[in-house]
Formats: sequence, C-alpha cells, structure tokens
Amino acid sequence: MTSPLSGAAAIVGIGAAGAPSEPIFGGRGEIRFLYVDPDFKRRGIGRMLLRGLARRCVEEGLGRLEWSVLDWNDPAIGFYRAQGAEILGDWRVCRMTGAALETAGAP
Repeated sequence: MTSPLSGAAAIVGIGAAGAPSEPIFGGRGEIRFLYVDPDFKRRGIGRMLLRGLARRCVEEGLGRLEWSVLDWNDPAIGFYRAQGAEILGDWRVCRMTGAALETAGAP
C-alpha cells in the first residue's frame, strides 16, 4: 500500500502463524502476531492477513487456529468475533517479575 505520510510503498500490516513448537500443542495453528498500522485500519487488511494465516493452517492440516488478545482490547476482540473467532476464557497469562523472579531464579 502507499503510505499516507510519504506517498511511497510501505508495509502496513504483518502476520505470522504456524504449528506450535511444542508437540503437546500439536494439531493446531498459532498466530504469533497480527498487526495493522493504525493509519490503515478498517480497510480490510486485517481480514486479509487473518484469512491468509487461516489458509496456511488449513493447508498444513491443522485443525484449529489460536491466538491471544488482551481483554481490554475491545476493537480487536470485536474484529476477531466478526471473523468467526470464539473468545475463550479458560487461559490466563502468568507473569513473574521483580522479587518473585529473582527468588525463583536464585541458585
């Protein structure tokens, strides 16, 4: 696409998906990232990228496609639902920082 700022060709969206690296999660595809430049949203780019990632999973014989979205990201959640995705509530992100990380990582 053409950048609205410079008029030159520009990358305005990117996505990556594939089979998980851990065999325990086999049989499914994972979207590792999906991003559209905010200046180019609502032009069908995200839909095109998501469809391409889904197509790749179908071609690889993967039975489902999964990814994460932050619970406060209502525009993304709405977009994913509009594309047919089900928003699951059974996974939680775990994070360890600061003193907890230092303690867990202590010899």
